[in-house]
Amino acid sequence: MASAAWRSAKSSCNWVSTRGCPPPPPHSVSPARFSPSVRGNPRSAGGRSGPDSRSARSVGRPGYRWIVLSTVLIVQFAQGTVNTVLSAALKDVAVDLRSSEATLAWAITAPFLAIGIGNPIFGRLGDIRSRRRMYLVGVAIFALCTGGAALAHSSAALIATRAGAGVGTAIAMPNGMAMVLGYFAREERARALGWFNLVGITAPAMGLALGGIMIDALGWRSLFVIYGAIAVVGLGFALAFLYETPRLEAPKAQSIDVAGSITLGTATLAAMLGLTFIARRGLTSPLTLSLLALAPIAAVSFVIIERHIRDPLVLLHYFRRPGFSGPMIAYFAGHIAYMGGFVISPILLKDVFGYTKLSKITALLILRPLTFGLASPIGARFEGRFGARRTAVTGSVAMLASMMLFVLTTTSESVPLLIVALAMSGLSFGLVTAPFAASVANSVEASDLGVAQGVFNTAISLGTVTGIQVALLALGDATVHSNHDFLAPYVIGALGAAAMLAASFLLSDQRRSKNST
Repeated sequence: MASAAWRSAKSSCNWVSTRGCPPPPPHSVSPARFSPSVRGNPRSAGGRSGPDSRSARSVGRPGYRWIVLSTVLIVQFAQGTVNTVLSAALKDVAVDLRSSEATLAWAITAPFLAIGIGNPIFGRLGDIRSRRRMYLVGVAIFALCTGGAALAHSSAALIATRAGAGVGTAIAMPNGMAMVLGYFAREERARALGWFNLVGITAPAMGLALGGIMIDALGWRSLFVIYGAIAVVGLGFALAFLYETPRLEAPKAQSIDVAGSITLGTATLAAMLGLTFIARRGLTSPLTLSLLALAPIAAVSFVIIERHIRDPLVLLHYFRRPGFSGPMIAYFAGHIAYMGGFVISPILLKDVFGYTKLSKITALLILRPLTFGLASPIGARFEGRFGARRTAVTGSVAMLASMMLFVLTTTSESVPLLIVALAMSGLSFGLVTAPFAASVANSVEASDLGVAQGVFNTAISLGTVTGIQVALLALGDATVHSNHDFLAPYVIGALGAAAMLAASFLLSDQRRSKNST
């Protein structure tokens, strides 16, 4: 009788967030069914399986999903900050290592390349094997390589350790996000992502503000010691508190798509390197042209493979869903505007407005990531109240307006106008990021959350590199730039913002019932 009553009550229960779920009667459910692991593996669950195990009791608590989010955010804080602070200290690092800034720029580019290539592959691997295990491996690699960078005594060693940290981030990022999203119900995912972005974006802003002071006092190696230690703390919390994501079904794919992984990785690497070499070697360089030609060939090969293979890396039919493809296109285009404006704004402040001190430049530029981070929870609440499409369209309009203000800044040479433009860019991404990521997650099956977040992050990486390189190419080379030199890059940014706005209309405003999963 008790078992029959429990089966009746559990039919309306939300097993993703575990809210409102009745406790199972003794011996009424198998350990494999109750365990957070899809196969009931006690090692992947982090402890003994079964309804009386520590892992089962932890996962069953209503607040456990917030523990998962908080644990992942510790590592996100470290991963999102190092590159920003290193960029500001690149000249000091080059002097100490007797290298050039151009060479050491690869210490910043290498992690982006690793993340762009590895995200979908490692996300799928977590979907098939164990998201928790993959996350722990990724955090351990990031912590080891970040700490190892403090011991680097050559530019090659620093670049290698930074690339290794990028691999660790590529492993941890999609699986950490998939674990967070797996524990939150669909209607709560935007809210969780809002807090995720608040930490992920304000952390680099804090690092930019405090990093200079820290490096001046303790040296640039302290950057890697401190953030490596934070990652170790995050790893300890993950070992103690994270359990495998509950899954209502086994993953559809049972093997790794090697051919698809190679072709997608080749396409991503060729595109990102080709765009990077445009500014360094020129558009007519044989190497640049070869890479840019290889990228679409590898991409087409990837699509052909995915259409015919039994266990594809990415299920292509997801791209026919507007809630999946719309945010991908919009966020890619938005990053062309956002990152293009970011990379040339310091040059504008220095060459046109006469700002020579780095502290004054960073004091203005910090407005954008701060408004981004602070607006992220607001964007999540807007998504819950007004729907994803309205929130995304509003944010996209803000991005287009910010690009137009940047254009006006080049003719009026107005610092207040520039400040408003920077703040509106941050406000835009703060509003749209959570709805975009939640829409992607809600458009796929629970068993594909890892690879979905990986593809989404790859779109971000490609948009970032494209925005930076296209803006620098449009700006041109000059010892000192005039205000008119900045017109073309900001117009390109405005076109990217317009494409972002158009793609935002593909999202849906349909609200889901509270018990939907």
